[in-house]
Amino acid sequence: MLLYRISNNRFLDAVIGKTVNAAMYLLRVLNRFIYSGKKYNNTLTIISLHKLGDSILTFPTVNYFIQNHQRPITLLCWDSTVTLYKFAFPNLEIDSVKKSEFLWGTRIASKNARKVLRSKSSETIIDITGSIVSVSLVSLTGYRKLIGFSNHYLKSIYDEWVTERSIPHLRDKYFDVVRLIDSTAEIDNFVLKKESTNFKGRILIHPFGGWAAKEWGINNFIALAKRLKTNYEVKLIAENSESIKDERITKLKTIDDLFYEIREHDLLIGNDSGPIHLADMLGKFTIAIYGPTNPNYCKPYGENNFEIFGNAECRPTTENYCYLMGGLLCDDYKCMNQLSVDEVYNQICKIIEKINAS
Repeated sequence: MLLYRISNNRFLDAVIGKTVNAAMYLLRVLNRFIYSGKKYNNTLTIISLHKLGDSILTFPTVNYFIQNHQRPITLLCWDSTVTLYKFAFPNLEIDSVKKSEFLWGTRIASKNARKVLRSKSSETIIDITGSIVSVSLVSLTGYRKLIGFSNHYLKSIYDEWVTERSIPHLRDKYFDVVRLIDSTAEIDNFVLKKESTNFKGRILIHPFGGWAAKEWGINNFIALAKRLKTNYEVKLIAENSESIKDERITKLKTIDDLFYEIREHDLLIGNDSGPIHLADMLGKFTIAIYGPTNPNYCKPYGENNFEIFGNAECRPTTENYCYLMGGLLCDDYKCMNQLSVDEVYNQICKIIEKINAS
């Protein structure tokens, strides 16, 4: 939020940008000096510190390096997404760090976190995180070349850098790092071994999202589930970290539990969230409710995905987020609250009819 306000003040943006970039450049020089005598191996390490949904959007990028580089490749991710990456890339060497090993709201890497990366002794690091989180991790860990994307505040830490894009799609944001190395590279739809897409009336509902403004509301989803149960088998789920306590909602302890539940159902209904992307990856039908985010930027690829959104005048149509920073600065969440249970239910019924007719 602070960065958003700074970027909208041209004077502050210029002053802070130059100051931070000077610091980033000094870090890069210092890294070269401290580790000038270090022996590196030929390994290429990819840093991907993302939540569930964005991790899935990095798959085409990770797959490109696996398919097009002969050198050994390792991936460094959060411990919470190891299972996800192992599922997608079973032969890839994966290391992880914990969010508890980062300070200041998981923004700054601790000594223990940097130790994990330093132990790899990788000649080249590919950063597809592009934030202060990954920059703090690579700082003073030793490498010959750092390639990545980020905003203009952090660009001087990189040996090769591409600016973070502001046009669709989010998966292209990560693949831009590939294009930096190979300008002829084309992104493809990364497809896993998918399961049956037949709709047998088994519906899974995940009522949460990355932040409150993206959520249609737990009570709305419970009411929706009650309506749908008239004709279908319906189950509501939530991560164990969610504070909600309701016997109608099944708490999931691990990402393996999420995999299992999605596989046991035919259709996932939810907000703009990671489970929607996971369901798409597994070949399931999805219906996502969008409010302060633009589906053109973040919707899953494929023919089995459907969207529901209201007609609020503030809904983003040409940018990723609404002008209130994706709802983080919004007081009333109008774009979501204007969607009634009846309206969403009726749209879902029409979508199911379309699925059954296909």
